[in-house]
Amino acid sequence: MQIETFTMELEYRDGARIEMELFDSGEREHGNSRAGDGIWSNRLLFDREGSAQAVLTVTGSYRDSDFVLKRNYGFSVAEAGSLDVRLLPEELWVLKEGSLTVPLEFASSSPFTQTVRISSDNEGLELTRDRVTIPPNETNPVMLEIAFDNTIETGSYYVTLEFEAEDGMTPVQPEIIDFEVMVLTWGEALQMRLSAMGSGFTIAVAASALLLVGLFGGGSLLNRFYLRPRIRVKGQLRFRDGSGNSGYAGGQVHEINLGKAASSEVVISFDPENPDADFFISGGDASHDMIITNVWNDNLPGFLSGWKALLQRRPVVETTLKCTPPGVIVTDGNVLTSKKLHHDDKFESGGFLFRYKSGPGIHTEEKGVNILDGKM
Repeated sequence: MQIETFTMELEYRDGARIEMELFDSGEREHGNSRAGDGIWSNRLLFDREGSAQAVLTVTGSYRDSDFVLKRNYGFSVAEAGSLDVRLLPEELWVLKEGSLTVPLEFASSSPFTQTVRISSDNEGLELTRDRVTIPPNETNPVMLEIAFDNTIETGSYYVTLEFEAEDGMTPVQPEIIDFEVMVLTWGEALQMRLSAMGSGFTIAVAASALLLVGLFGGGSLLNRFYLRPRIRVKGQLRFRDGSGNSGYAGGQVHEINLGKAASSEVVISFDPENPDADFFISGGDASHDMIITNVWNDNLPGFLSGWKALLQRRPVVETTLKCTPPGVIVTDGNVLTSKKLHHDDKFESGGFLFRYKSGPGIHTEEKGVNILDGKM
């Protein structure tokens, strides 16, 4: 194959045109790293905003026959925008050799999906995640978990976090955040948690119960009154009739407030005769139940789970969705009877389109994200 010309023509909606030649020259001025490697490029400064079409045209010959190839691409040019990050106000403390969850908020004024790298120069710390993805023009809370090793002594400790956008044209403000963390012993952590639970009568009742009942009774009370309310199913389940294959646009949208059930297991039934259902949906194409469950997988006896939840600050729960026969769940082209449920998941069941929105106050498993989303 012999390529003779490789050109790109840009046409904006207002009629403006830009035409340029692409090269496989290996020259830096063309943005090309090595000659003859089959990668054609050139440098162009985009000084116009708006939507446009790019037409790539290649001419050449193959086996003594000439050819012309064309391909169109749509794209949009916009300012990179910026990202603001702030530490949400909260008293931060951690058990020695424990893990701390730091509440952050990222506000994006960028029209593109942005990925922010997070790092720290502190010795003895390990970030469980080193980057977050922020959708265009959204403000998102991010819970950053930091593990402390045994080299960090108890007492006041200052942590430094650094932020940098993978898109080098997008500034992050501020680039560095410093904050104080109290590193506590087990006894100090217990006293801190009891103080946070309340004052006066609440503390007296909790202290009396711990003294009278001991480890088993105290742990059981914490499991019942502290852990279970925190792993109840919260959030909303929005749905609309899926007939007509019109997707999620158009049609009347209904909403179920899952928190009203006040349970870690919520039953949504298409069968109006089901006495165990928390919510009903009429008009489904099957008489089955959808069951949403929050599970804290610590594999400990109930009373030990209570103590663990007290010192862990935020129980991490796994939210699952399952259907009873003959119902199924359709998501991303897959037909399932159960799946893990994450914030903003979409799925179909019983002839309806659903969208799940997780509620505040629950620290759930992180869902994997496509770091190239919005970059291609």
